[in-house]
Amino acid sequence: MNLSNVQSIDEIRNIIEDWHNYYYPKMRYTKDDAQVIPSGVTTKILYNDIDYDTKSCFDLANSRFVAPFDGYYHICAALLIGSQNFLATNNFRFYVYKNNILVIRKHKIIEANCTEYIQQDLSTDMYLLKNEYIEIFFSHNFGSDLALHVDSDYNYFSVHRI
Repeated sequence: MNLSNVQSIDEIRNIIEDWHNYYYPKMRYTKDDAQVIPSGVTTKILYNDIDYDTKSCFDLANSRFVAPFDGYYHICAALLIGSQNFLATNNFRFYVYKNNILVIRKHKIIEANCTEYIQQDLSTDMYLLKNEYIEIFFSHNFGSDLALHVDSDYNYFSVHRI
């Protein structure tokens, strides 16, 4: 990085910010439509609304984050299932796949019959090599289809290089 021709502090800030955005990409995609999740089927969450993506790391056609560099990444994802009458036997699973291999599984088991929304979220750090990818999946045993609640505040997938 050559700073010999820099004229002001603002130029230095811009150069540093550009460097940081290039080498430390970050992205956040959301979902604000009611994707249907069939019972008993592990289903990829199709995030489709961009909040930000500083290095175009998200492959929208495949709904996956693709690492632009080797390094550690912080991964967050969340979803909200619309209110239903759930039974004590219902369970919900939230998955992270890395290159089509399951690497994280998070369970929620309903302990008593209830009517409520189901919120699932996860946060983890993971080492990725350049071009490795992360995808988010969900499954349940409700017995019939469930739909994501229509609200991008609760349905999101974000990744930041750390």
